[in-house]
Amino acid sequence: MGSIFNEMLNPDGSVRAPYAQIHDWVGSLGTAHVERALKEAEGIFRRLGFNAVFYAEVLSGSRMPNLMYMTTFRDQADRDARWKSFSADPDWKKLSAMEEYKNNVSKADKFFLRPVEYSDL
Repeated sequence: MGSIFNEMLNPDGSVRAPYAQIHDWVGSLGTAHVERALKEAEGIFRRLGFNAVFYAEVLSGSRMPNLMYMTTFRDQADRDARWKSFSADPDWKKLSAMEEYKNNVSKADKFFLRPVEYSDL
């Protein structure tokens, strides 16, 4: 298997010009910022009964920093109710109002997957 392609870098490891500003910005944040956000969001998810498949920090790409997670729900109504409780949660409101996290949620990609017969989910 070959190495993973990172569109931000040239083959010699230098940063490609279109990504220089993003690279510098991400580097200035440090990983503690993303790790703390992931830990705090995971705590809220757990408390509100979200069934997590995984939580992760995305390591490369054009939309950095970026947290990724996959959760499962009984049905659409269960999903909608849990996200409603999340958006109204006092801990989430406090977290999202913090200066270091303001405007961090700029886009959410949603994919609705259904398990197949051989799935463990």
